Amino acid sequence: MTFTLLKELHSVQRQTKIKVRISRIWEAKTPLLKNDILSLECLLIDEEGYSMQATIRKHDADNFKSLIDEGSVYIVDNFNLILAKNNYAAVNQKHMIQFSKWTHLLKVTENIETFPLHTFSFVKYDYIKTKKQSTTYLIDVIGTIAGAGPASYTYVAQKQTPIKKLQIRDLDNDTLSVTLWDDFALTFENQLAARKETDDPIIIILASMTIRNYRDEVYISTCSASRIYINLQIPAVEEFRSNLDAKQLAIAPIQYIELLDKPILSPYEQASKNRISIAELVQMDTSTIKDIKYTCKAKLVSIDTTYGWWYRACYNCKAAVKDFADTFWCGQCGKNDQSPVPWYKLDAVVDDEIATTNFIIFGKIAQELIRIPAQQLAIAANADKFVLPSVFKNVVGQTYIFQISIDSRRSNINAQSFKVTKIFIDDLDTKGKKKIYTKDAEDTLEETNDDHTTHTSQNDSGPEIVEDPIIQSMSSQSILETPISRKGNRLFSCIEDIAPETDETGEGAACYEEIKLGHECELPECFTICDTRYHHSSQAYYCGAPQTCVCEHDCPIN
Repeated sequence: MTFTLLKELHSVQRQTKIKVRISRIWEAKTPLLKNDILSLECLLIDEEGYSMQATIRKHDADNFKSLIDEGSVYIVDNFNLILAKNNYAAVNQKHMIQFSKWTHLLKVTENIETFPLHTFSFVKYDYIKTKKQSTTYLIDVIGTIAGAGPASYTYVAQKQTPIKKLQIRDLDNDTLSVTLWDDFALTFENQLAARKETDDPIIIILASMTIRNYRDEVYISTCSASRIYINLQIPAVEEFRSNLDAKQLAIAPIQYIELLDKPILSPYEQASKNRISIAELVQMDTSTIKDIKYTCKAKLVSIDTTYGWWYRACYNCKAAVKDFADTFWCGQCGKNDQSPVPWYKLDAVVDDEIATTNFIIFGKIAQELIRIPAQQLAIAANADKFVLPSVFKNVVGQTYIFQISIDSRRSNINAQSFKVTKIFIDDLDTKGKKKIYTKDAEDTLEETNDDHTTHTSQNDSGPEIVEDPIIQSMSSQSILETPISRKGNRLFSCIEDIAPETDETGEGAACYEEIKLGHECELPECFTICDTRYHHSSQAYYCGAPQTCVCEHDCPIN
């Protein structure tokens, strides 16, 4: 029987069979909805060591859980080849495989030794540190454990969530910070003890990690796709250990990372902390309160659109971009070939019945408030940057508790400006069960332990241009070859290009799924004809796709 290699798959093939090992299986989840999965995901590896991600829709997940085992080899046919996800992709490939109820899997137990159990593409630490934040492609790193802190707890969506800090070290003696969440934080010590060897150094592989930024420190963080391997018996680990010996690098004992001695505040405590009236706020000397956050209860009276309600933002870091020759210039990332995306910047007029002022609401916080991405509204028919879309009427006139900080950029030029870092709904009960709109789920967690000024989405200062990534590849394929969108006549990245809206951090109000022309037909023939995807939420009016199938076959939706 002849099988198609993963690298040879293309969308027009018919009756294709593949033979692959399922290396990993994970449930895609958000931290805010831990009991609800978005989809079931798999990492497939063929006989040549080439890997590709596979996805299974939520409504098919339970059925497939009983059909597939991690580590086993299968012959698979009747699957769909679809465009890869724009966020939290375990491998950097243009396409991914989709299993449906029409997919057939046959478990193979003989002559499977040539199928690798693992494949990694390790990224150098110095490349990671050039990134402000990235969840488009998940990364793999390898190193020794330089430091570890105890498991502690912080609040996520009103629930205490485990967190643990690590430091890892590479062959260049460079260190990288790591944050472990949930079960990764709780089980790490047991996993370390089970795999620790008496004399040999501890080599750790952190697979499918996200790149994060906190207070200008870049670190990596776990997500639902992540895996941790200690002293894994594979050639890459042996090579790393040999290089340690060859460089005669001394392996120091694992250092203890102390926790900051600060209380963990519940959402209710955060909403009540440093409560102040608008009149008191505007009378303050802002130069003395740059590092303090206050809360104000006020009505959102209107949104001033004199300068628009969105701006052109860097695809990677969301700072403002300017035209630069035939590409773009980002104040933080430098030259950027990727098309910018529309990003919220709401100049909100707020009133507490005593005084009135303006609060600036950026990016994700605004998106959680409006419940629709700025990208979707900005490219809608008849959209106008200086005219509010009708959906804004749902929030104008409502009363909220705003957590605000001083916009340090504006205060440096003696211009008073207040930036919203969280929004609490006021009309819920007072038992700490308030919903929070936050810029980033992970920022939410860390901000509960440290009062700092949240990163704004606009900064025009220009750092050095980031050079091309330096990657150590330990597998037969390359990663981080990020698709580039040239400026040309294209004003913005299309909806499919927008990475930040389909992530796992709970930043979006609705769970976005990728569907085929707005319907749920799962026949492979249907997909090859309807090879167009749209982002769509649970509310039908968000979806820009036709609600009927245009396929030429007998589609179940017609």
